[in-house]
Amino acid sequence: MPEDDRLGDIEAADKQLVAASVPAAKLPRCCAAAGITMRACVVACSLALVSGCATSGSTHVADRRALLPSATQSPREIPVFVEGRAQPVVIPAGEPLPVMITVSNGLHASIYHVTFALEPNESNGETLNIELLDITRNGVYPCIHLFGPSIRPPRQISGPGAREIKPGQSLLIVTDARKWTVSGGWTPGHYSLRAAVRGLILDQHCTLDVTSDPFEFEIR
Repeated sequence: MPEDDRLGDIEAADKQLVAASVPAAKLPRCCAAAGITMRACVVACSLALVSGCATSGSTHVADRRALLPSATQSPREIPVFVEGRAQPVVIPAGEPLPVMITVSNGLHASIYHVTFALEPNESNGETLNIELLDITRNGVYPCIHLFGPSIRPPRQISGPGAREIKPGQSLLIVTDARKWTVSGGWTPGHYSLRAAVRGLILDQHCTLDVTSDPFEFEIR
């Protein structure tokens, strides 16, 4: 079946499932687990259904059942959350700007964050798969973000590692906002920004990009 037809089928079936209780047997194999709509499956699979989800059948469904949210959560919600905060929230000019990024796993299976480090280092290894977004100064738009840090891992390190986040647990990543270049530099003022964690691994088919709510700090 052509890709466009498969996507069309998913749209139609998802509407049916919302409007009425559709037996799981009528859903494509990739979404035939109890309590998950096609739309939720598409989101969870990061649109990988054509090459992976829709062709791998019951094995793929069995692997994904452990990732489903509990019955108390919306079937459209993937319970993986990112919180960003500055510590402290008032920082003297010229000092480091510590940013704490917490990834919380509300799924029923482990997820993995790929990185070189969890704390600031000279090679900027902790910034792999981390972004600071929508940076504004004193509430003035557009955002002043220019570009992020370059990562220069030591030659003796062959590659990044995957840090496991078990069900119900969280992972803390600490970085320095000064590693991100902003227009005019990190001058005194009131800053608002968001943190994003890219490429969180759910399984061999799925990754997630998760962004925090805005948080603030002040440079004096």
